[in-house]
Amino acid sequence: MRPIVVKFNRYPDKLSVQQKCLDSQKANGENQRSQIRVSEQFPKVIQDKRKQLIPYLVKAKQDVKMAHLSYDKLYINNRRYTVQSVAQSGYTVE
Repeated sequence: MRPIVVKFNRYPDKLSVQQKCLDSQKANGENQRSQIRVSEQFPKVIQDKRKQLIPYLVKAKQDVKMAHLSYDKLYINNRRYTVQSVAQSGYTVE
């Protein structure tokens, strides 16, 4: 299945589409894969940075910490990390 790229003029429209996709996945059950997926499209440079930060995100969530990715930054307990700073902070991924 080929991706469809959509550009929204209004942010609430984007949120609405994302929420409807999540709702349809919940209605179908978690065991069944939905044919529809919604995700952000980032430039290759940002994708590479996010890919490096994802193991730290997973580790933080396993450690029951508040963590999320925003663009190319990782937030753990409301503290911002970049690819460089997370490695220097001593936060390790096993």
